[in-house]
Amino acid sequence: MGFTASLNRARDTSLPMGKRYRGLLGALERGHRSYHNMWAVLQGVFGVRIGDEMSSETLCAITDFLAKDRQQWLEAQKEEHESVRKAKRHK
Repeated sequence: MGFTASLNRARDTSLPMGKRYRGLLGALERGHRSYHNMWAVLQGVFGVRIGDEMSSETLCAITDFLAKDRQQWLEAQKEEHESVRKAKRHK
């Protein structure tokens, strides 16, 4: 299961919290940051640590944060790729 599918599982309020939490873990494992680095970010932003119980609202807020963080990273990667491509063309 990929990053987006894992996030969708974590967001799915029809699933039990355990399955949703495992979806979050899957998204963290497949994200662009290291697993432990991302947990450090989540601890700073949301005050949660690995293994903490969390509310459905917190879990949804975390998934929104992860999706936005991933999108910003993808956009930065695209811009960097375009810059490199343009630089190679002008050589």
